[in-house]
Amino acid sequence: MTRRQRRYSGAAALIAAVGVVTAAVAPMGTRGAGQQTDPNDPRVLAAAKPAATADATFGLRLFRQLAQGASGKNVVYSPESVAAALGMAYEGAGGATRAQMGKVLALNGFANDASRRASRRTLTAALNDPDPKVTLEQANALWVDPAVRLRPAFAALTGDLYGAEATALNLRRDPGGSATKINGWVSDKTHGMISQIVDAGNFNADSALVLTNAVYFHGLWSKPFEKSATDDKPFYSGAGAAGKSVKMMHRTAQMDYLKGAGFQAIRLPFGGKPIAGEEDEMITPARFHLYVILPDVRGGLPGVVTRLNAPSLEQWDRTFRPTRVELSLPRVKASYTSEPDLNAPLKRLGMTLPFVRGADFSKMCDQATYIGWVKHRATIEMDEEGAKAAAATSIGMVATSVRIPEQPKIVNVDHPFLFLIRDDATGATVFVGAIYDPQAARDVT
Repeated sequence: MTRRQRRYSGAAALIAAVGVVTAAVAPMGTRGAGQQTDPNDPRVLAAAKPAATADATFGLRLFRQLAQGASGKNVVYSPESVAAALGMAYEGAGGATRAQMGKVLALNGFANDASRRASRRTLTAALNDPDPKVTLEQANALWVDPAVRLRPAFAALTGDLYGAEATALNLRRDPGGSATKINGWVSDKTHGMISQIVDAGNFNADSALVLTNAVYFHGLWSKPFEKSATDDKPFYSGAGAAGKSVKMMHRTAQMDYLKGAGFQAIRLPFGGKPIAGEEDEMITPARFHLYVILPDVRGGLPGVVTRLNAPSLEQWDRTFRPTRVELSLPRVKASYTSEPDLNAPLKRLGMTLPFVRGADFSKMCDQATYIGWVKHRATIEMDEEGAKAAAATSIGMVATSVRIPEQPKIVNVDHPFLFLIRDDATGATVFVGAIYDPQAARDVT
């Protein structure tokens, strides 16, 4: 068996690796009781590939939108996290809304819902504890206002496919407490790397439910960098920019390398078990990798971004070759927050109907709802030992026609009171009085 075969070559492994390095997520917690699916079983990986490919197709299209609008600023984003959150919303959509979401999310290529859901379910298993040196913790949740009743089929389906638990939360009457609860859940699921995804201002009298997704990733390099080799080197943020001193890690070794048109790329594995004395050969294949794609010129990143898509990644994956490389790689600590949300870039991709009144989410709950906002945050830290990354996505569903009836105010006129009879059109006060005994003139006829 060749080294490439032992490395689980193919798009499923590639897409999982790229997604995780950018703080990716697939939903967790959907194994059945007693079920022991091997996430490294080739049959599991093959069955998961269609769902992974769909998520990558959509996710990289959205990434291009985010990067092109960032004007040279950091973008750290999780394709799987956003795809999972929107995937839950898709399960509650119907009619033209569902068709449009399916097209943008690259879900229309599946033969039917059963095959799509089977691949999604398998992708969950494929990304569940695949390597002892890689921690991948993922979670989804539904937060439902008491005035809204989820459709039982929707609750069961999101629980099955995404492990999402539904929790009652008074979004409308207690926006501050609701934000604290959701943010606490996100902080817990991301080990404190992301502490906030919503605020009290996101909720009002129309809030119906919130769909959330969170992920935490921690991977150790198959071969750590030597800390003693790290030094201060300049980093240039663009063409003509002055160099900024950063901590630069160094390694000279055999590693996967690709020379493309206008760029170079290297691929560094997380986890796995190397053969003694052969750092590029693995007894246990590494599933997760860091991909670094470096433009040939300092101002060349926008051009590379425009070429980044799922087919390109598959092509590049087949082109990597073991090569002796002298690598200088900066430590990384970067974060990204969608401002104000992901609504505009998703609309530019063609997903417009879910964001307007009249959207069809009739399979989700008993209220007429639409998507008010899609928020995303992600962060990554990378050093000599490995990388940590986290992401969170939230979707706020807004009711279009139903309000929670307000609790009646108690007005018990059992003590002296003032009254007026007034012509509001002119402002003339016709009568005014102070009543201490409303029935003192009992005999008046």
